[in-house]
Order: sequence, then C-alpha cells, then structure tokens
Amino acid sequence: MTYDPSAPGNGPILHNHDSNETFVAIRGRWRVIWGRHEEHHVDLDPLDVCSVPPFVPRRFINVEAAADGQVGLLLTIQPGNAPNVRRQ
Repeated sequence: MTYDPSAPGNGPILHNHDSNETFVAIRGRWRVIWGRHEEHHVDLDPLDVCSVPPFVPRRFINVEAAADGQVGLLLTIQPGNAPNVRRQ
C-alpha cells in the first residue's frame, strides 16, 4: 500500500506489475490510464476506486488538485510484499 501525493500533471510512466493494482482517490481528481498504447482511462474523484489486472500496462496522473488547493493524494494497493514492476 502506497500513498502518492502529487500536483496536477504528475504521475509515473507507463509500467506493469505481476499483480493487480487498486487505486483509491483520496484528494483531487486522478486519471488511471491503461493499455499498451494508453488507449483506456477512467477519471477518479475522491473515494472512487479502480483496479487494473496483472500484466496490463498502466499509469496514473493527477489531473486536478483538491478542492481546498492541496496536492492530490492517491492510494495504490498491490498484494504481496514485493510486486515486480516492469517499464513499458
């Protein structure tokens, strides 16, 4: 489980894991993007949840700060203690 505080426009590069990854927006608006060519996405508002299956390329980006101006906060959850990460 990881909390990712990010300003709008920030997030990791396209990558995949050998496990599913679940995203929970805590503050701000987030876009979860998936697919080899980033052809799919969903926008998450606070408390929205999305999960991406194992080996599916994914990334996420903060698209809007929290209503009070704080940076966005996203919770990412992966099972296990050491998920394998691969850049795309």
